[in-house]
Amino acid sequence: MNLLERNIYLAVIILVICFFMFFPVEKSNINFCLFNRLLHIPCPLCGMLHSLHYSASGDFSLAFSFNLSGPILFLIMLLIIPVLIWNKIYIFIKTNKVFEKSIIIFSISIICLFWLYKVLLI
Repeated sequence: MNLLERNIYLAVIILVICFFMFFPVEKSNINFCLFNRLLHIPCPLCGMLHSLHYSASGDFSLAFSFNLSGPILFLIMLLIIPVLIWNKIYIFIKTNKVFEKSIIIFSISIICLFWLYKVLLI
């Protein structure tokens, strides 16, 4: 991956974080979640946008109340920025495919683990 692609990824991550900081979050009774409508349990991503918004705003207690994995994924996004900026770590990630895959597996595992925790509490 060249420098231009790296800068594009960095810009997208920064824009996503800024979007979550300034995205107006309002409580809505409309439910578009097909998973929730069919199975009548919350999906692993239910409340994720609210959680990411409140994480970006610094209100982690409210962020954890919407989705337990939201603040953790937000922190992972924040940690990716220095990785993309710091060239030596970026080269290490690209040459070591096991590390790159482990970040993806860890993120998916966190979502599933907290989803199971949330479903079992209901």
